[in-house]
Amino acid sequence: MPLSHTTTQRPVWSFDLYDTLIMRNALSKEALYCLVWERLQLSVRDFPDCSTFITERSLADDRSKELDAPTLSEILDFLSPELSLFKSNIETVETAVELEQIRVIPGALTRLSHARRSGLQIAFISDMHIGAQSLRPRLKSIELLADDDWLLVSSDHGLSKARGGQLFCHLLDEYDVAASSVTHHGNSYWSDIKMARKHNISARFCSAANPTKYELSVLSKAKNCWALDSVASAIRDTRLTASVSDSHLTSSTQLEGTALVDVASSVAGPALVAFTLWAIERCKQQGITTVKFLTRDGELPLQIAKSLPTHITAGLNLDLLEVSRKSLLLPSASVIPLDKWFECGLEPGAFIAQHFDVLPSHKVLARVGLSFDLHASFLHEFGIKDRNTPLGTDGLEKLKSALQAPEIRDFIRQESLVRFKTTDAYLRQQLPHLGNQRVALIDIGWTGQQAAMLSALIRNQGGGDPLH
Repeated sequence: MPLSHTTTQRPVWSFDLYDTLIMRNALSKEALYCLVWERLQLSVRDFPDCSTFITERSLADDRSKELDAPTLSEILDFLSPELSLFKSNIETVETAVELEQIRVIPGALTRLSHARRSGLQIAFISDMHIGAQSLRPRLKSIELLADDDWLLVSSDHGLSKARGGQLFCHLLDEYDVAASSVTHHGNSYWSDIKMARKHNISARFCSAANPTKYELSVLSKAKNCWALDSVASAIRDTRLTASVSDSHLTSSTQLEGTALVDVASSVAGPALVAFTLWAIERCKQQGITTVKFLTRDGELPLQIAKSLPTHITAGLNLDLLEVSRKSLLLPSASVIPLDKWFECGLEPGAFIAQHFDVLPSHKVLARVGLSFDLHASFLHEFGIKDRNTPLGTDGLEKLKSALQAPEIRDFIRQESLVRFKTTDAYLRQQLPHLGNQRVALIDIGWTGQQAAMLSALIRNQGGGDPLH
């Protein structure tokens, strides 16, 4: 029993911090390091250029992954000899910049207030290299942390949520609470949900502040222009502030929030309408009357299309086609040669690699019809043995090697045939007149994978190449 704490009989609500209750102004680590560099180069003589600093600082992150829950000081021990000369300066400035970046996610304070009024014990549990001694006053200044709240930071204890959930065990031991009395909230499905449940703690997935694929798309170009990080952050702000009432906006973001909402209504909305009109015009030019909008991203353009004046959509059969990459992936391997199947899309094999570093390996393997239950002996030959942890970069390379093996490819073909029958029947039901006309398929964000797979399945039924 720890000397500084007493047993609580109250139910406990624990919260992850970053992207659950608080967020940084900068979305990417690289943008944060750019801000650190800007301050350091003004105060430290002979400091390296920005590109060198960001590269070396990012490498220190990668190298420190051998440690569980390192402190910032321990991470900076992995800097190159040239930068290690400035370790103390970097640690001081980065800590200050990190804390300055923190702000409350819209609606978070309301959620906490409701929990406190309900008599719940509040705990904050975070995987973070900045310790509680630095975080505590900052969290108090933004009115997130109350005097009787608990705060556990991974780097203070050398224990993380991500690697086996040991920080959850520490929470239960430190405050002498039963797992059954704790409900954890977090934005990482692996660290906050899977690891909490592993230790019999109830968990709720709070992913609203996670960058969407559109925000990540903007962010992916930020290395060539750091201002794009601010653009991606502003897009996220618009989305989050629009989800709560104006009363949840802090005074510092009131005007910015209003401007961002104006941009959303004045730019994003008309852009979607213009896209839908352009797609309809393309269908008419090519004599296509069957127009299918694909779930899920095609649902909003379908709503827009059905809201247009009838003379614009006259003669078109507008409907929803419920498909996904997951539903098309394996069935399409029955009608596409496997070598070409693996190359579908703008980035060959991307459907295999997606989230390989986050999802348990058995879920990634399931995309190509493989399972540990049926194919364990073959997978073991390629060094793939742990079904419940993410593959990681090394595991992904092992999987790619395994997919070249004839016996593995036979398994894929067998599973594909099983799935193909159902998918083929569904498409015949949804597209009964393929032999007589082309169909248009409308979606947002094509990368080519779904288009290639769906086209192959439609051609197999005697239809022409769809207009995507």
